[in-house]
Order: sequence, then C-alpha cells, then structure tokens
Amino acid sequence: VYRALFSGAMPSDQFNDEKNIFIEKRPFDNEAGAIQLSEAFPDAKFIHVIRDPRTRYLSEKMKRVRRRLGIFTKQAARVNDKDFATGHAETTMASMELALLNKAILGEKYHLVRFEDLLSDPKGEMSKISSHLNIEFSENLLKQTVGSKTQGAVSSLDWGMSSGIKDISSSRLDQFFKH
Repeated sequence: VYRALFSGAMPSDQFNDEKNIFIEKRPFDNEAGAIQLSEAFPDAKFIHVIRDPRTRYLSEKMKRVRRRLGIFTKQAARVNDKDFATGHAETTMASMELALLNKAILGEKYHLVRFEDLLSDPKGEMSKISSHLNIEFSENLLKQTVGSKTQGAVSSLDWGMSSGIKDISSSRLDQFFKH
C-alpha cells in the first residue's frame, strides 16, 4: 500500500526502489502500532526518538505563545482531551513506555535515539541510525530536507529562543534508558 502510494505521489524520476528509502513519520501512531506494522512489513525498521519532556513541553508551549502573538498560526488541539500540561505528560509517558515495550518485542528492528543526543552529536547519532538502517552514511543525512530540498528549522526551539535549553541535565532520561 505504502509503495503504491509513494510511487503515485512522487515524480517518477525520484521513485526508485534501489535508491530511495521511504520514511513515514507519525510519531504516536507508529509507536502505538509498531508491532502490527512490523507484522505487515517484516523488513521494516523503526527509529523511536525520545525527547526530554521538559524540552518537548517548552517547544509546544512556545507554539501557543507564538500563535497568540500572531507569529505562528497553527492551532494546537487539546491533548488527550486534557489540559495542556497533563496531556503532554501523558503523551510523553506513553511514548516512553511504548519505547521500552517495542524494543523488548522487536529487538534490533527498533532503535531508540535521544533527541538531545541527536542535537549534540548529529554526525555520531546519524552514523548509528544509518548503521541500523543498513545504509551508507552520507553528509546528506545531516541536512534537513523534504523531497530532496533543504528545509529550515522544524523545531520551535530553533526559531530563536534563548532559554539555555541545551544545558538541561539529562540525568533523569539517562535513568530511563538504563531501566
């Protein structure tokens, strides 16, 4: 289904089974359905990005602030039909629990990456990811692209916030990964 969808949606010069890798990114949907997706696509591999809940919360909060200031217009819906903080806490905890469950069941097919490690050592982390995917590392993996075109920052934390966010301690997240 995905292959047919991509071949129909992409220009024919970009669709080539031997050169392109298709990435489907819907974080929570794929986390919750990873086991079923693995059954439907036995050769599929998964990359689960875990983000420090504080930076995730701050990023989402900044989107709301920007929207209220008229800078960012995308409307963020209530999460889990809860208030903002509770909804994000529940989603973060569910994501972390799914990371452990999926890794335990899918093993080597399921790769966990800390978002903060990706920011602090993009080349090192992308080298690990390319190894996981059995693809050759390329400097192109360090560029944000969509359809082979360079894309600007996708995180609200990259839009000029100066909050010292990169200095947040990861000790609690380290404890999670040791668990």
